[in-house]
Amino acid sequence: MLTIFNRALLLVDISKEELVRAKTKMKNAGISIEIKTRRNEQKGKSADLYAVYVRKCDYTEARKVWERG
Repeated sequence: MLTIFNRALLLVDISKEELVRAKTKMKNAGISIEIKTRRNEQKGKSADLYAVYVRKCDYTEARKVWERG
């Protein structure tokens, strides 16, 4: 279980496609993630803002997996 004390922010995005891509990549690499969703409203437009967190001890590996493309 990820708590606020042992997690690191991997990425923040508004795209559901990027969220699915991140979930798939981390699952294939065996890295557990936690996703927080927040509604972002600006100038009458609203969008969901997705934050993907990983364990601090997995952050370096998760960063490598994410950057591999």
